[in-house]
Amino acid sequence: AGRATSANCATSPSAWPWAWVTVWVTGAGGGGIEPLAEQMDRIEKQLVEDALARCGGRVGETADKLGITRKTLYLKMRHHGLQRGDFAEE
Repeated sequence: AGRATSANCATSPSAWPWAWVTVWVTGAGGGGIEPLAEQMDRIEKQLVEDALARCGGRVGETADKLGITRKTLYLKMRHHGLQRGDFAEE
């Protein structure tokens, strides 16, 4: 049930669930407000993870859906410690 399919990747990113953003931005859950750079970094990581999962780990398709180059996506994946294989469909 948790695995992504190609059909999911076709869904517009604007339709993806964004409820988790509220928790980070508002500081819900305690601890106060983090610096903006840390919040943006965490949100970017979640967006990349979600897109990779929806596209079954296909980097080219994921980059297209995010509107970035494959090289930029690979750099973001390295920055966030993400591996393509973690999102590949079985």
